[in-house]
Amino acid sequence: MMSDAGLPGGVLNVVHGGSEAVDALLDHRDVAAVSFVGSTRVARIIYRRSAEAGKKVQALGARRTTWW
Repeated sequence: MMSDAGLPGGVLNVVHGGSEAVDALLDHRDVAAVSFVGSTRVARIIYRRSAEAGKKVQALGARRTTWW
């Protein structure tokens, strides 16, 4: 869908996973920015680690992240 909209490959990557995936992204030097939506506890961790690594970060935490 994003390529149909003209977004170049590699600009947007959606990753699902647990702490191993998060650690890999936050520790990788070629990852310049991270956006997260999930629990407040995890959002705070991701925000802190990303900021310490000099990455741009958007970490949105909420009690309930599903909409119905």
